[in-house]
Amino acid sequence: MELMDKKGFVVDVVCSKRSEQPPQFSENIKIYPCGNNSIKEKFSSLSGIVPAAKSGTKQRVSFKAFAKKINALVLKSIYWPDDSFIWIKHAKKQVEQLCQNNTYDALISFSLPYASSVVAEYLIEKHPSIKWINDIGDPLAFQENKLINNSFLYEKRNQRTERRILNKADLNILTNAGLKRIYEEALSLASNKFAIVGPFNQVGQPVLKKSATTPLRFLYMGSFYPILRSPKRLRDLFLNILDQNKDIAVEFHLIGLSNKKDINVFLEHPKLKDKIHIQSFLEQKETTETIQNSHFLINISNRSVHQLPSKCADYIASCLPIINIYEFEKDVSARYLAPYPLVFNYNSLKKNEKQTRALGNFIKLNKDQTVDPDISEKILEQSNPAYMLQLILRLLKQ
Repeated sequence: MELMDKKGFVVDVVCSKRSEQPPQFSENIKIYPCGNNSIKEKFSSLSGIVPAAKSGTKQRVSFKAFAKKINALVLKSIYWPDDSFIWIKHAKKQVEQLCQNNTYDALISFSLPYASSVVAEYLIEKHPSIKWINDIGDPLAFQENKLINNSFLYEKRNQRTERRILNKADLNILTNAGLKRIYEEALSLASNKFAIVGPFNQVGQPVLKKSATTPLRFLYMGSFYPILRSPKRLRDLFLNILDQNKDIAVEFHLIGLSNKKDINVFLEHPKLKDKIHIQSFLEQKETTETIQNSHFLINISNRSVHQLPSKCADYIASCLPIINIYEFEKDVSARYLAPYPLVFNYNSLKKNEKQTRALGNFIKLNKDQTVDPDISEKILEQSNPAYMLQLILRLLKQ
């Protein structure tokens, strides 16, 4: 959005009602908030109605916890396409009003939530002359470990809807080749319907060549999920690093952990509790500074063949050595990181001595190394807003 603003594009943005006009944008960018974007946001707004002086923090937190349980146990079993279904009605009304008052060359929809694609399809059916760019972070169908809706009820509907939307869009932008392969094979879609744009770098900046100072700092950024991205895979890697580097002082830094159960996976282990440093979510500047003070960055691949962690772009931009934890042979992260000179792919299912020694050697050889920033920038040529804008302009010229 910032790049489009700088280039002089006029953009109207339809989003949830809790969004605000970013102060850095010019008058060319207008925000139209409408409706709640999810059940969780609706519950949050309802809980805010209770006066703080009367209810107390404990009661408000209890209300939110109760609301989340209702969402998980009841609503999630019946809603479609996802928990943003309550936004669809408000968004349809808003986009139609805008189309009555303005003329648009292009529509860009972003999902997840998949509700945005449903709204976009509605708009294109009424205004077919508008070019539709459909940006997909995760699919509606083919979700195995982190279901968006009740697949028992909606599996066929999910696939029918996804195939229809992908066909109607003039261009579908995906983050990785794994998802493209699934769409082509499972939904019989043509290759020219897709373009791949990797995740954007948000907080990574080139780190200057580091001296081999101690302690060595290993950094992981992100959340955990019970099946998709287990904290135990990272804990086992940390223990492996300790076993192979007994003569070197090390620290393990984690950003983004808020779940007490996940935190205890690390703090309750006797070998790790004194070496673990955990912080909740940081602002962009603080996150960048934390990366700058690290020696190695750690990525945990999702247990999926079509989901790429967005932090991979931040890691490449930092120019630091990367350790990628994976399980599948056709790992999406490993494929994305393949051109990067300083990456070690660690198979968490193959806990053998050969891999452990190789990991130790990688750390010893690269603890003071960084990648040339020109190489990093070259790898990210197709993972930035400018590349995405080129694809959009090419489509509009056609």
